[in-house]
Amino acid sequence: MRDRPVSTFTAKCRTIRESEGFRLIFFCELCDRGYTTPLLICDTLQEALRLGEQEARFYFNRCVCCHRRICDEHYDENRMVCTDC
Repeated sequence: MRDRPVSTFTAKCRTIRESEGFRLIFFCELCDRGYTTPLLICDTLQEALRLGEQEARFYFNRCVCCHRRICDEHYDENRMVCTDC
């Protein structure tokens, strides 16, 4: 298991290697709320990251000001910005 930013999708991403593939946990860049992907059956971490990022896009918003990926709780849909901006 890793807690290093191996992903460019969010600043913090945890990778979990399982016998059949990978699970990735992407974290909101404001509150650290995480989204865990289903098991991604891939040969390489790079392939798992690509698939995981596609899956996680549905669970995070991108702030138009600071460009961070954030959860719905910290996103203003009307202004398309995070609660910090």
